[in-house]
Amino acid sequence: MARDNLSVKVDGLAKLRRDLKAIDKDLGKSLTDHLREIAKEVRDEARSRAPRKTGALASSIKHSVRARGASVYSNSPYANVQEWGGTIRPRGTPIEIRGRHFIYSAVDDHTDRVKAELERSLDVIADRNGFH
Repeated sequence: MARDNLSVKVDGLAKLRRDLKAIDKDLGKSLTDHLREIAKEVRDEARSRAPRKTGALASSIKHSVRARGASVYSNSPYANVQEWGGTIRPRGTPIEIRGRHFIYSAVDDHTDRVKAELERSLDVIADRNGFH
């Protein structure tokens, strides 16, 4: 199955997590929890923008959070062509599909907010641990 994976990359996030764990083992978890909430919001936005015929495409949009960042993706076999466009050939007849960029635009529209939320999260962590 195709897996379109769009993410906001934050350079140094994995190293930051290791450093936070060295200070306090719960800090990395706190950051992960915050990233998960943001990823859910972006996922929900992408779902609301997805083309709707049956709703299957929208419900196939998922999110994940790992040490390197958060992702929003779909494993639906037709997500790629709906996202980026292309030609399909059901029963041999070519049909051109225009890309709708429903996942990409949701991620793109939230990029600045994601970065701001991460900064805010780090400020809260720093304040809580006496680093400011």
